[in-house]
Amino acid sequence: FPTEFTRALAVDIASRGLGFALLEGPLALIDWGFYNAREDRDARCVTHLVSMFTRFKPDVLVIEDFGQKTRRPARVRTLADVFAAAAKEHGIACHRISRKAVKSRFPTCHDRYEIARALAERFPDIKPVCPPARKIWKTEDPRINIFDALSFAVTHLARAKKRRKSSVADNKAGTEHDG
Repeated sequence: FPTEFTRALAVDIASRGLGFALLEGPLALIDWGFYNAREDRDARCVTHLVSMFTRFKPDVLVIEDFGQKTRRPARVRTLADVFAAAAKEHGIACHRISRKAVKSRFPTCHDRYEIARALAERFPDIKPVCPPARKIWKTEDPRINIFDALSFAVTHLARAKKRRKSSVADNKAGTEHDG
């Protein structure tokens, strides 16, 4: 598929479940939400992810790349690996995007909440669920996980488009050089 038509399902694992966003190409936000899994949350999250594979038929699953130095719990890192394995099992590519890559995609934003506001401006349909900036004494609003997932998808699609343009330019340069 050309990048413009790639259907990307991005998920962000949270302590209470997972936030998700489905993009078709870089401009069409198809669906989003937060799946709240109370009991047996990891198994329920995997089941919900597989049901989204069936319902949405994504070309790619985009999840967070935690890197080596992470403060994320082992449970979350393991669950991300389980998600990647489930995607592979369903014939879906899986790409991991680091928070650092997201930050470089949104250079004027200082934190996740500013990135959420920037995404809400870009995708007006999701603006009503954009959480206010978090006060340090408050628990995190689960809606931020929707925007984290969306930021992973947007970053992945922008990188894929850039890689595609680069390879097309390389092919053209190679063709001209050969001839």
